[in-house]
Amino acid sequence: MTGTLNGTGPLIRLALRRDRIILPIWIVLLSLIPVATISSYDQFYPTAASRAGLVASAAANPSFALH
Repeated sequence: MTGTLNGTGPLIRLALRRDRIILPIWIVLLSLIPVATISSYDQFYPTAASRAGLVASAAANPSFALH
């Protein structure tokens, strides 16, 4: 009986070879989005008071509630 993962290696190599251009683009974009989001908070909420207001309004929002 052959292994259940027989042929997985060649399939992974084929997928990586086919996606050699788009895969690095996705990795870079998905890495830059959180960085851009975090830096936008400094731009839109420059003072500690404005950031505290953001936290208070987010805490009062029922869609952010975790149960």
